[in-house]
Amino acid sequence: MPRLHTALCIAASFFFLTAAVAADKPNLTGTWKMNPAKSDLGSNVIKSRVDNIEHQEPQLKITTTQDDENGKNTVVRDYVTDGRQMTHTILGGERKSSAHWDGNVLVIETKVTNGDYTIRDRWVLADDHKSIRIDREFSNDQGGNARHIALEKQ
Repeated sequence: MPRLHTALCIAASFFFLTAAVAADKPNLTGTWKMNPAKSDLGSNVIKSRVDNIEHQEPQLKITTTQDDENGKNTVVRDYVTDGRQMTHTILGGERKSSAHWDGNVLVIETKVTNGDYTIRDRWVLADDHKSIRIDREFSNDQGGNARHIALEKQ
């Protein structure tokens, strides 16, 4: 009987520890619309952007509908926030991405194989949970640049 009690205590501790760790991560679920006035897009022309996010840690699905220089398009990306690499095809090009948490900041790193550059996004949910700021860094052999996208909850 003592072994069963010990095993149950260990299992319960593991369950509560797992729940506590997941609780520290913000839930990004919702519909988020880009605010161009608060975004720094550089030379990119994005007329509109809406992200629909389904987030049940560690599963993350981001459906982005964007109107830009390529026209209006919708891209669906699935991630697992444990750093596992996922492959996506966007506008005919293959991208390999991984997502992980850095504290309460979601970091998504993407290698664009046909453009030979890397995108590093840091998604920060505001304290009031009404906006997300995506700090985006592009880098390649010649250097890099940084931009940010401001999303507001709808």
